[in-house]
Amino acid sequence: MGKNILLVDDDAVIRYLFSEILGDYKGYNTIQAQDGCDAVEKLRESELNGQQIDLVVTDCEMPGMNGYKLSRYVKENYGIPVIMASGTAEHDIADTNGIDLLLNKPVSPSELVEAVKKFLPQ
Repeated sequence: MGKNILLVDDDAVIRYLFSEILGDYKGYNTIQAQDGCDAVEKLRESELNGQQIDLVVTDCEMPGMNGYKLSRYVKENYGIPVIMASGTAEHDIADTNGIDLLLNKPVSPSELVEAVKKFLPQ
């Protein structure tokens, strides 16, 4: 059974591209969420359904719950790794918010795959 990755970004195109790269190309199972609040719902649903989320890949700037708040929530409640892909996040702020790895957008497909493999080796 493949590993499950929760992709969180308010940009549907980014979610689609990341899902194509990680899901169709690399065989990971991807679940998409449009913002932090939606991600929390997806995490709760997955837990209720017995489906473990193995990694979260999130944007930083989103309406509602941003990537920093989501990352803290994920660490406090699930203890799973979080990769942030952002054009605005700063490394020192990311480090103090439970983010395991910060990628600067734009992210190349190979960069995304290599980052995920650090946490979910195939």
